Amino acid sequence: MSRFLLVWLNSSLTDPYWPLFEIIYAGELLLIFSFLLLLPLALHVIHKHAELHQNVRLLLSSILLHGSLGAVARLPLIAHQLLGDSTDGQLQLSLNI
Repeated sequence: MSRFLLVWLNSSLTDPYWPLFEIIYAGELLLIFSFLLLLPLALHVIHKHAELHQNVRLLLSSILLHGSLGAVARLPLIAHQLLGDSTDGQLQLSLNI
């Protein structure tokens, strides 16, 4: 079993719809990088905002840090979808079972 078995959408399946998926991937990358660039500023503002209770500040910063982990984890998946090996053979094997 391949370790990339769960990534079904790769470039061999999206090539017939050439500009559409590249636009979607570019938009997704733009959102991810803008989130990661604004993350330190948001964490600083939350940390310095003294009117919020300390538990609320901790909760908000925890949400942002978990979101950053999700954004960073999405980058290798996008790279594999665009540049990785084709999963067409694995897809056929799983559909025949």
